[in-house]
Amino acid sequence: MIMDEGQYLAAVGRKLPAAERVLVFAPHPDDEIIGCGGAMALLRGGGAEVTVVIVTDGARGGSDRENLPARRAAESRQAAAVLGVSAPLFWNYPDRGLVYGEELIERIAAQVRGSGADLVFLPAPTEIHPDHQSLALAGAEAVRRLAGRIHVAFCEIGAPLSNPNLLIDITPVQKRKREALTCFASQLREQPYAERAHGLNLFRALHLGAEAESAEAFVLAAASQLNRGLTELFSGMPAYRRRLGFAAFPEDIPLVSIVVRSMDRPTLTDALDSLSRQTYGHAEVVVVNAKGGEHSPLGEWCGRFPLRLINQGGEPLSRGRAANQGMEDCHGVYLGFLDDDDTLDPDHISHLVAALQTSSGEVVAYSGVRGLRRNDPEGKVLKTFAETKASFPKLLLGNFIPIHAPLFPASLRERGLAFDESLEVYEDWDFWLQAARLVPFVFTNQVTGNYFQGGESEVSPLYLNRDVVRLAKRRFFCKWLDLVSPEEFVDAAEHHQEAVSDEKTRWLDACKKLAESEAVSATLEGRLHQAAEDMKKQQFLLDELLSSRSWRMTAPLRELRRCLRSILRHRTKTVS
Repeated sequence: MIMDEGQYLAAVGRKLPAAERVLVFAPHPDDEIIGCGGAMALLRGGGAEVTVVIVTDGARGGSDRENLPARRAAESRQAAAVLGVSAPLFWNYPDRGLVYGEELIERIAAQVRGSGADLVFLPAPTEIHPDHQSLALAGAEAVRRLAGRIHVAFCEIGAPLSNPNLLIDITPVQKRKREALTCFASQLREQPYAERAHGLNLFRALHLGAEAESAEAFVLAAASQLNRGLTELFSGMPAYRRRLGFAAFPEDIPLVSIVVRSMDRPTLTDALDSLSRQTYGHAEVVVVNAKGGEHSPLGEWCGRFPLRLINQGGEPLSRGRAANQGMEDCHGVYLGFLDDDDTLDPDHISHLVAALQTSSGEVVAYSGVRGLRRNDPEGKVLKTFAETKASFPKLLLGNFIPIHAPLFPASLRERGLAFDESLEVYEDWDFWLQAARLVPFVFTNQVTGNYFQGGESEVSPLYLNRDVVRLAKRRFFCKWLDLVSPEEFVDAAEHHQEAVSDEKTRWLDACKKLAESEAVSATLEGRLHQAAEDMKKQQFLLDELLSSRSWRMTAPLRELRRCLRSILRHRTKTVS
């Protein structure tokens, strides 16, 4: 909708929310002053505590990269003093090397949480500089997770905001802001940033009336608004990036959490290695110590992905309890599992996320899994789990989805999806049945995981005796007998009938092919027998001929003819 000037003025706010503790995240030294120097001075004058975090070292802001970080840090301290705020904190990430990811998100969240900030300033995601964009996305995601009564004010630094919803009159402090900008001598030698920032502030005063000489523009949002994504707040550059197929907002590259139920076996190394090689760029690994006691140390990273070990030193956990506890500690938009004796292909998560994002509505996306024998040097595939159409009736007949095959929306947990901790085995079968009642299942038509048989698993049904399996199934079906409706029983029966019919058809086809092959074999066998008899007859005739008197008497003539032919061939070659 295109607004006229009156509508625009009515929609745009002119006052910052009340704040006692303020955090300003600047990508580089001087960005904090350009983007919100006036607001910082006003907030500090009103009694708010203002803390500035300079995220990168700013080393690429001039030719003297060795000495420039220290010089620019000193300039930021001097500018802060002009505005009356405390000296900034310096995180010293590499200039133009800031990467959106879990490490940055968690560090920002920890800073906001530790400071108790109720107002956070960030660069806008519409900024052109990649460091500005990365910080904007990571900061927005951190605040979204923290929720509460936090507000975010997105600043314009190197690119004007197309639709600001907050204009702040900084006329009373505009001279202090310009003075603070003159502290950055190293940058003013590159170009007149102070004058250009002042020009933008002059322009922003346009809609505040003749009394306002200078203003700063922001997009202000409460933390709760970020749950719906930044697309409702911004357009322009991010929308352009999205049209080109690049990630523009956090929802384009959602966090995926993988829960690993660990018995601290040697195979855990292979499982974690397979996660560290995932091509998808935004994931976390939550390892649950299911054996209890002290688990072997794992460190804080799984390749480039953060890793958390929970229940360290705690009591042993059942498979269901370990899975539930792992999910409780996840931050991801999508969740998945990997047991400590299985592995995933590098493209597993990326395939499943693509399926989840392109599906209409919430779904469980799953891929195929290979069944292998552990320590088999040939790596022979014993079975492939790749049922293409999963549904509640089909799953009621039996589980065909290994635990690490799917990814599913974390929001399903809010709808009651959880592991039944009373089931010692078949807890994953029960879990997928619950999920199938909530949302459809979508197969990616890819095989991207390995399920190993012959390992040390203490709970796999493959290694339980028949009586234990029978008892476990009895408990499982006793639960679902009380839950399945008559209609669902009918659907399951029809699926069973179709499966039997399909199996019968396959069996008949196999018998037909076998009969045809046996008929062909019989025909060939008859022909071979006849050929053998013919060869015997020919051999008999040959033997008779060679043993005859006429054959022996004409032997000299045959030898003479052979000699004459040899002489003639020799003369012919000589003449030519």
